[in-house]
Amino acid sequence: MIRLFVLLVMSFSVHAAEIPDLNGMWVGFFGYGSEGANIVECSMVVEQSGTNIEGRMLEKQTFGSEPSIGLSANLSGTANGDLVSVTKTYDGSGGQTHSVNYVFTLDEEGEILHGIWSLNGMSGRVVFRRVTPQIFSEILN
Repeated sequence: MIRLFVLLVMSFSVHAAEIPDLNGMWVGFFGYGSEGANIVECSMVVEQSGTNIEGRMLEKQTFGSEPSIGLSANLSGTANGDLVSVTKTYDGSGGQTHSVNYVFTLDEEGEILHGIWSLNGMSGRVVFRRVTPQIFSEILN
């Protein structure tokens, strides 16, 4: 009985999805409108604990009732294997407080998140690239 339990645990751990490390700064773009014709620059800082993700996103203001330097939002979500799900909730900047859902796939190198955002039947493509000290060094050299 104990051997069976050990074999089951070992089997599960082999097949369990690895948890990627998403901590840090990411920069990217999302598209909206007809076939993503409008492209918006954005960045996010991610803090991760296990499979749980929290963070902040800042994007260029392209909508909203109140002028703002940018729209900022809180992030919360989960990561499991190469699948990442995040909800972005605007913090009131630009008069916005609604939420947007994101579903990403992480590339094999762990450097690019690409996926889809969705809100009330609308959706569009989104991509982020991790910003690392190595990129800084590459630019200087």
